[in-house]
Amino acid sequence: PAQNDANNNGVVDTEDVRQAQEALTRAQQAEEALKQAIEEKQNPTITPEDAQQLAELKRQADEAKAAAETALQSVPQSNGSYPTLRDELNELGNVTVPEVNDENSNEIPDAQDVQATRDALATAQAAEQALRDAIQAAGEAVSPEDLATINAKKAEADRTRQAAQAALAQVPTNNAAHTELAEGVNALSEPAIPSENDTNNNGVVDTEDVRQAQEALQTAERLEQLLRDAIVAAQNPTISPDERITLDAIKVQVDTAKAVAKTLLDQVPTTHNDFVLLTERYNAIGQTHVPTVDDVNGNGILDVEDLARAQAAITAATRMEQQIRDAVRTAQQPTISPEEHAALTEQARQLTQLIAAAQDALTQVPQELVEKANLVTQYEALKIVDIPEVDDVNDNGISDVADVQRAEAALAAARQAIQEQQQAIVATGGLITPTTHEHLIQLTQMAHQARAIVSQALSQVPDSNQHYSSLWAQYQALVVPEAPKVTDENANGILDSEDVANAKKAIEKAEALERELAEAINAAQQNPISPEARADLMAKKHVVDLAIAEARQLLTQVITDSESFIDLNNRSETVGHIELPEVDDINGNGVADAVDRLTAQAALAHAEELGRSLMAAIEAAKRNGITPAEHAALMAQAAQYLAAKQAAQALLQQVPQSESDDRAQLTAEYEQLPIVPISELTGANNTGILKGAESKSQRLPQTGTATTSWTFGLSAINLLLGLGLLKRRKDKKAK
Repeated sequence: PAQNDANNNGVVDTEDVRQAQEALTRAQQAEEALKQAIEEKQNPTITPEDAQQLAELKRQADEAKAAAETALQSVPQSNGSYPTLRDELNELGNVTVPEVNDENSNEIPDAQDVQATRDALATAQAAEQALRDAIQAAGEAVSPEDLATINAKKAEADRTRQAAQAALAQVPTNNAAHTELAEGVNALSEPAIPSENDTNNNGVVDTEDVRQAQEALQTAERLEQLLRDAIVAAQNPTISPDERITLDAIKVQVDTAKAVAKTLLDQVPTTHNDFVLLTERYNAIGQTHVPTVDDVNGNGILDVEDLARAQAAITAATRMEQQIRDAVRTAQQPTISPEEHAALTEQARQLTQLIAAAQDALTQVPQELVEKANLVTQYEALKIVDIPEVDDVNDNGISDVADVQRAEAALAAARQAIQEQQQAIVATGGLITPTTHEHLIQLTQMAHQARAIVSQALSQVPDSNQHYSSLWAQYQALVVPEAPKVTDENANGILDSEDVANAKKAIEKAEALERELAEAINAAQQNPISPEARADLMAKKHVVDLAIAEARQLLTQVITDSESFIDLNNRSETVGHIELPEVDDINGNGVADAVDRLTAQAALAHAEELGRSLMAAIEAAKRNGITPAEHAALMAQAAQYLAAKQAAQALLQQVPQSESDDRAQLTAEYEQLPIVPISELTGANNTGILKGAESKSQRLPQTGTATTSWTFGLSAINLLLGLGLLKRRKDKKAK
């Protein structure tokens, strides 16, 4: 017979050609099916499911081509059909499966989803900034119009923020831009919306209007009470002109304070809860009336009694003058003997006393009384009879009267200086800036200087002068109040103590919020940190940062050289230093990413070890042919390998996409795992001939390992630590 088995493989060459042609046809059909599927899937996008289906078709096409290659190797190269079959086979395997571009399967390319999110984020950021600008523009006093504008901006900010969140939801979490966009969207926040507090739109907070009106009313009420007290004191027992002037001056202050209160009360909205009460208080002011003067000269004696006393004193002095003249005429000597001089002097002394008494009494009679003119005429007719009188007891070159007048003028000037200083102190209302304090110091010094001038003038008045005691008492009554200390060092219109209290309260709030943040961090670190957990911590930290900023702003109002500032500043510097933990569980599966990665590495190492053992066993068996017993053993070993491979694939899926380098490397190692051909035996005759190839539908013996991939995943750590497979794989790679 003719030669028909050129390669001596026990199969007729025509049969080898036929088998190769059939295998080639199957490979061509598989590749054509792959091309058609690619064309269909690419309209409009490639989803992960599409990519998986295409990968499966690609695998089938590659397996079919490998089977065709195996079959073609059985055809002798000298056979006429070999070149054609080889050319057709070489044309296969050039189809590339497209990459996934629609990770979330929403039929929109991921790039478009990313751009739409960027646009929505920019719009939301602009809207949020517009809202913040509107809040800042409104300032502390928020009118109804301001609030309407802010609410409109808030509605727009809420809408655009929700739109940005919706757009972000369309971006796959494994997209490179997702983290950046998520941070931007998560950074969007809703500023605190102020309440309406300037109902009458006068640029001042309603509570401030009320406070100013209350302070003005308190000032007016205090002045009116001062007027009542002064009236009670003045009416004991009479009212002098000076007292009336003082009372009138206080009344003017009351009226002025009431007018100021009226102006400020008009700024309080009529709808405010305190308006009615404040109005009632205002209406009650100004009802006190100043009494009429009944002691014009202010000597504490009724004017009618002064008139009677003056008439009696002048009459007594007139009689004494006539007696002296009679005595002088009786003596008829040009000089006065000592005895006569003594007698006349004594009489003159008595006359002098009577004239002085008459003068004193007359000076107590008010000019306004009609009867005083007649008394003045009678008094002026009184004369001292030829007996010179001493008119300069202290020999100071100034008459005693002038000394008294100078002392009285100095007293009046001192009273005026003290009154001006007291009025200036009252006008501060307790809020004293450094400038105000300096002014009060100057007024105090001027008052002290005026009082010193009184002391100097009073030293020139003889102790024996009838006015000395009165002048001295008036001098002793001059009391210069001490200038009050500064209470508003930074002149911000707020008491320094209130500035300290406000800053302290804000710092305590920031400290409390930071403690809550620290507790939240400790609680979160009990488990791996997911992106959601970190976002929640970032939101809490944002609240802490706002509280710290507010506290530090209020701290700028505290006097820097005060002990309170040093303490509060130290406390403000101790907050704001908490660092948030980084995400270490990106996929949020409750397992640290490093553990996911190590578990997957261990599973791959185990699958690779089983794959090598299986391939070695198959090669050894193929050299002598495979018996049914060997085939069953190989099938069991293959089932164990496939179970390990499936477990490795499942654990590989737990490695986060963000671990791009490790996952890509592990994926590459997974794809390098061998595709093991599992041949079926031709019979039980131990011929050692193989046929067929590994296929997806081939049944393997039930070993109990096909459904234990997760069980294996848990035991992979023991393999990693106990057997050292991962180190062996790395050592092999190093070699």
